[in-house]
Amino acid sequence: MPLVDNPARVWKKAAFTQMFGPKEIVGRSAVNDRYHYTRWTGPRPGEELYGHTTDPREFTNLASSRQHAAALLTRMRGVLDAGWKAARATV
Repeated sequence: MPLVDNPARVWKKAAFTQMFGPKEIVGRSAVNDRYHYTRWTGPRPGEELYGHTTDPREFTNLASSRQHAAALLTRMRGVLDAGWKAARATV
């Protein structure tokens, strides 16, 4: 409720999740208002990046696209790596 009452309030830049699968597979995600980024670790590491504006159902993984890879992947990796405490927005 505090955020609804005051949209300019300092808040996190993303929501963070962590998933555990079989064989030591771990997925960690950061989701903001425009993108969903996931990094997978374990026997088959990889990355996924989806744009919610153009692909709300997440059919096209932008992580393998050279057009999006450099700047956007770097930014979303940074958001995930910073974690929820360091990802607070500044007003």
